[in-house]
Amino acid sequence: MLRIIRILILLLASVNTMAQEKSPAVQNDDPFIKMVRATNALNTFIFTSQLNMKQVFTFDTIRNTAEIRIKKSGVMIQFLQIIPSENQKELLFCLDSAWVVDHSARNMALIGHTHDDLSHNFISTSYPFTLFTLDTMLAYVSPFWKITGENNDFYEVTMDIANKSEDVSDVLVKFMIRKPDFLPYGLYQESVYLKVDKMFQEQILSDFRLLDTNEIEIPGYYYLYERSGLQENSPEMDSAIVADPDKSTVYLSDLELFTLEGDEFKMYGDGLVLLDLWYVGCAPCMKSAPVVEKLYKQYGSKVHFLSINEVDRDSARIKLFKEKMGITVPALLGGENKIANRFSQYGGYPVFILFEASTGKVLWHIAGYSEELEKVIGEVIEKNL
Repeated sequence: MLRIIRILILLLASVNTMAQEKSPAVQNDDPFIKMVRATNALNTFIFTSQLNMKQVFTFDTIRNTAEIRIKKSGVMIQFLQIIPSENQKELLFCLDSAWVVDHSARNMALIGHTHDDLSHNFISTSYPFTLFTLDTMLAYVSPFWKITGENNDFYEVTMDIANKSEDVSDVLVKFMIRKPDFLPYGLYQESVYLKVDKMFQEQILSDFRLLDTNEIEIPGYYYLYERSGLQENSPEMDSAIVADPDKSTVYLSDLELFTLEGDEFKMYGDGLVLLDLWYVGCAPCMKSAPVVEKLYKQYGSKVHFLSINEVDRDSARIKLFKEKMGITVPALLGGENKIANRFSQYGGYPVFILFEASTGKVLWHIAGYSEELEKVIGEVIEKNL
């Protein structure tokens, strides 16, 4: 799922920076200012979101529709319910808790307690979070937007994105603002990530309906469904990972791995093995991939390198990732039991593990990406050769 680029968050960064200028340079009749005020004034309402999205390293465009129910106070969300039309899962935020609701299993999985937790869930792509939290102080800053089109029904407003990650280029962000109520009709984002692959995301918002506060209530299933979550259900130790009796040493054994063609992969019998656990669409994974490739070229004759995708099942997408990123490290598919669950908080990626092939003894592991990753892994390999 798309977790690589949150262009609107970059937009907010621009807003925060420019807000310091406090230059009353924008007229009150500016369409963008009117849109911000109109959305800020919405408190309890329902609307429909149509999403068209191409993720990085994919060939096809994803299309789906969802109904959004929301109650907020200012920019603070008090209740949010995203109901996609094409599957059984919903995203729910109420009573300061965020949940993924699976109606087919009658289960609710806790994913956190903040608005930020919501934005990391794949269902949240249906909801333009930042759009509904733009500060009305925009009227007092130097404009970083311009009207680039207009017809009888809409204004087209294009953003000048000042603060953006070095990983992102060719950024285009546009709003379509509906006349005469100045509510947002469309939002288009386009960019190139790591100068490798292009993504875009288009949201079309329609059917805004204002409601009384008592017309949006906590759904009945909130009290009926079985609940699981980050705190209650920490990952169980699976059969492929065994802890030493003294709890200080971990062994990997009988790992379930497959080639991209679906054949079972047999682990090496001797030597050191470095596992790179990742998935397509993980920004830190993408940044770490060239680092691992560089280390592979340096130590590949001394250490077995394996790039293991534990999430995706689309071999064509994985091959496209390797091709565009210039990765030659042998790539495999993980099994049902995810190794990352035992080495990373909440199963986050990427995860790197160095272990002995003959015994399965884990010598070292680390989760996440940093600018020191190449140095850290290189020193660990040298130490254990």
